[in-house]
Amino acid sequence: MNVLIDTGKLKDLYSGLGQVSLHFGKTMAQLQDADLQFTFLVPRGSEGILGNHVSYITDTFWNRLQLKFKGHQTFHLMHYLHQDVKNRLRPSALPYLVTLHDLNFLYHKSAGKAAYYLQRLNRLLQDAQHICCISQFTATDLKQHVPHLQAPVSVIYNGVEDLQTIEAVKPTIHLSDPFLFSIGVLHPKKNFEQLIDMMPHTTHYTLVIAGSGDENYQSQLVQRSKHLGVQDRIVFTGAVNAQEKKWLYEHCNAFVFTSKAEGFGLPVIEAMQFGKPVFLLNSTSLPEIGSSYARYWNKEDSGAVMAQKLQDGLAFYQLQPQALEEMKRYAAGFNWLANAKAYTSLYKQLLRK
Repeated sequence: MNVLIDTGKLKDLYSGLGQVSLHFGKTMAQLQDADLQFTFLVPRGSEGILGNHVSYITDTFWNRLQLKFKGHQTFHLMHYLHQDVKNRLRPSALPYLVTLHDLNFLYHKSAGKAAYYLQRLNRLLQDAQHICCISQFTATDLKQHVPHLQAPVSVIYNGVEDLQTIEAVKPTIHLSDPFLFSIGVLHPKKNFEQLIDMMPHTTHYTLVIAGSGDENYQSQLVQRSKHLGVQDRIVFTGAVNAQEKKWLYEHCNAFVFTSKAEGFGLPVIEAMQFGKPVFLLNSTSLPEIGSSYARYWNKEDSGAVMAQKLQDGLAFYQLQPQALEEMKRYAAGFNWLANAKAYTSLYKQLLRK
């Protein structure tokens, strides 16, 4: 049976969806399954990126058009790895499943834009054979906002790259110990300002924020830190590569993450791989992914309350080092092989129908 997998997001290789496409695709390509043959729809120039023993179709308008009208003659199932799909080029007679990452547009877009994106998502999902969400939170969110779905909905957690296997490289910028580490695109939904509000109450820590994005938002964060008198203890690294990210995880005193819109929360598991104390906002998918291994802040917590919870949590981990070892074992369960095997099983289930 032939399965076509849309990995078009490889065009933005270092974005979140680009990395999902890369690691999922490579793992699927390595699986040996006599019942399934995989073909990957990839951007021009990415042919071969997932291995030499699988087939590729270049993602061009012409090829999309061919797939729209003739895809069902070659393939038995199509898998969209994300929900950002152009409905007008969707293969018309080919059964498909969709991996849904989040409905974050509901939380940070205007009402008009949120309604538009929800309508577009609904058009994609109404004909799907199956919808797979990356967290139970996303599945619940979906059922709440798109209540009349015909397709079954299930949950398969994302895999997470094992950063232990790569070399660590210290970022070139000056960093002072001890430091707290956070990472993410610079966007208001990431809520870095709540961390900055905590900093006047944690006077011996530097806060290191890795990521690039909205320059206006970064300027607002800088101004906020100046107003609070902590600008000398806030470091923006800009975008970091995997080696630099590993060094930051290895050397931080704790990982701190107050995002208000997460469908999964990849950095949570990355930090746990290193057995680092993890402090999260009790919001969206984060309590699900962090589970009992993380400590939590609330949206309404003041900076002083957050600092006290940080201090209490660090003291707990110091007294209970075995909790950090348990955390590392928990994080190891989020791997791409388990993810790929779960999808392979799902493909077979759908193809039997």
